[in-house]
Amino acid sequence: MASAASRSAPGPALEHLGQRMKRLHRESGEPSFRVISPRTGKAISHTTPGSVLRCESPPGWGPLELVVEALGGDVDEFRTLWTAVRDETSPLALPTPVAWEEEPEEPARTKDLSIPDLDAEPRAVRDERLVLLEKLNGLHARRAELYFTWAREEESQRRVVATGREADKCEQDLEVQDLRERLSAAESLLTSVMASKSRDEQDEAEDDDTEENTPRMDWRRWRRSRRAR
Repeated sequence: MASAASRSAPGPALEHLGQRMKRLHRESGEPSFRVISPRTGKAISHTTPGSVLRCESPPGWGPLELVVEALGGDVDEFRTLWTAVRDETSPLALPTPVAWEEEPEEPARTKDLSIPDLDAEPRAVRDERLVLLEKLNGLHARRAELYFTWAREEESQRRVVATGREADKCEQDLEVQDLRERLSAAESLLTSVMASKSRDEQDEAEDDDTEENTPRMDWRRWRRSRRAR
């Protein structure tokens, strides 16, 4: 009890670090100390994560960094918190700003420009401006030339495409006309063949009728001659 009473209470920076470590441990699923230790490649023992998470005393940065990485925390955030704890427990003895000697500021040196120099500077600027304008005009002329060249090439390609389409159309028209002529000739030939066949059938029918009628006429004549006798 006496040792606990004599121990100094943790400062706000250490309390904040301890709260953030507990929150990180909770957000990572509260793994056990024996699980955290292997995650660090066994660089620390299984008892070290407990002392780091409790933050009863300022932890060293090495164990704290390993535990934070094992729990998936932001190392930069906890480095800032650890630095605040170190500044709280072991502040650095820095000299006060009053003890620093301020160096007198040297007046800015200005170049003394004579009247000829002042006249020469705008003249140089004007010359450079004229050169730039000349280059810009050349670029505009080159741009116009390229545009007209592109336009001529596009028009030439369009004419070639149009001529090719007209040629294809003419060729298709010729093929269609040829097919029509062939079809007309085939129809005429078929008509003539059918007409010739019809005439032949008609002639054959007339020949058959003549042959059938001829014996009958001979028979009648023979009977008449027999009666006359």
